[in-house]
Amino acid sequence: MSRARQKRHSDELRNRILETAQRIILEEGVDALSVRRVAKEIDYTAPVIYQFFRDKSQLLSCAVKEGYRKILESAAPTPAGLTPDEELRMSFKNFIDRAMLIPSAYRAFILQTSSELLAETSVLGKDGDEKSSTLASVISNLETGIEMGIFKPCDVQLTAKVCWSAMFGLFFRLLVEPEISAEEREKLLQRHFDVIMGGISA
Repeated sequence: MSRARQKRHSDELRNRILETAQRIILEEGVDALSVRRVAKEIDYTAPVIYQFFRDKSQLLSCAVKEGYRKILESAAPTPAGLTPDEELRMSFKNFIDRAMLIPSAYRAFILQTSSELLAETSVLGKDGDEKSSTLASVISNLETGIEMGIFKPCDVQLTAKVCWSAMFGLFFRLLVEPEISAEEREKLLQRHFDVIMGGISA
């Protein structure tokens, strides 16, 4: 087998392992994940898994990171040419709209509280912007808005975390109250954004 073919086979197997781990987490939760379980699901032995991941902790971390990335990338991109305040509104709205279509994925990869998962998904710590490209994007948006005189001067990292957390708070309530109509959800979202923007606008 050529090197290129070997690498392709290796990459495909690693992806199968991660996808299987993500499915187990998604369907049954973190506690159901084990190296032996994944090996059985893909019809290999456990030593094959250890060729790619040193232990269950690393497998879990990689599976969550990849699952979280896929979730964030699934949100519709914001169009070009928007002002920072318009972009912030639309990016948050896109995130919530997409999240409501795949709530089980969010429960599996974002709403868990295990230390392994929080190591990949936490945003409130000092290095939150380094872990979260989305939070880094909000920070950049705020900085641009301040330069343009749209937003008030502020601690952009702290403000971005507050805005992000406020958006997540509304999303969590929508997630646990699925009976809210689409019309009422839209009203809540718009008022939510009005309140946030009112607090940071110049």
